[in-house]
Amino acid sequence: MLLFLALLVFQCSAAPDTDCQVMENNIYTWTSQATGCENNIGDANCDYTYGSVTLSPGSSFERPRLCYQAPNSQGVWVDNPAQKNGAIANCAKKCGYCCKTVGYTCPKRNIPNVPLSIQKICEEVTWDKCLYSIENRPIYAFYCPNTCGFCDINDCIDAVPTCSMNPSICTSMQEFGTKYCEHTCGICTQCPDTLSNCTQWKNQGLCTTYGDSFIKRYCGKTCGLC
Repeated sequence: MLLFLALLVFQCSAAPDTDCQVMENNIYTWTSQATGCENNIGDANCDYTYGSVTLSPGSSFERPRLCYQAPNSQGVWVDNPAQKNGAIANCAKKCGYCCKTVGYTCPKRNIPNVPLSIQKICEEVTWDKCLYSIENRPIYAFYCPNTCGFCDINDCIDAVPTCSMNPSICTSMQEFGTKYCEHTCGICTQCPDTLSNCTQWKNQGLCTTYGDSFIKRYCGKTCGLC
C-alpha cells in the first residue's frame, strides 16, 4: 500500500507543465509565443542551467524539469513555484515560458473596425516576423502587441529593428528615421493625430479606455493629451 502511494505521488509530481503549449493530435506542441523572447541571462548560462534541449514552435520536446520542478526533502520531484518564477525571469526562452513574461500579458485590444487584412496578420504571426518584418512590426505593436511580446513597449517600436544601432540616422536620413525608426528617433513622444478616425474614437469613449501613452501616440491631439 505504501509503495502504491509513493508511486502515485511520484506520478502526480511528474506531470508536465503545459504553459505556452497547445494540444495538436493528442500531443502538446510549443506555440510561437513559447520561445518568442530572449533569455535575460544569456543563452549559454541558460544552457548550462537547464541542459542542451532546444524548444521550438511546433515541436513536442519536453520542457526541462528544472524549469518548473525541484526535488523535495524526500528526493521526489515536485512542482516548485519559485523554480518556475526564476525560469520565467531569467531563461524564459530556454524553458518555453515567453508567453508568461510581461511582454505577452496585456489583454487583446478591443479596437473597432479592424480590417480583415490586419486581423489575418495578427493571426499568422511568427517570432521571425515579430523580429524582422518591417511592414508588420508596427501593426503588431498597435493592433496585437500580446502576440509578439510587445505589451511593455508603450506602443512605440522601430519598424527596422536595427535603428538603435545607428541613432545618427534620425538626422542624416530624417525621412527614413521618421518613418521606420520611431522609437529611436523619439517620434512617439510627439503628439499629432496619426489615425484618421480619432474623432470616432473619442465619440466611442476610447480616449479613456486605454492608457495615456497609447492614446497620445495615436490620437493625442483629439483626446486632449498634448
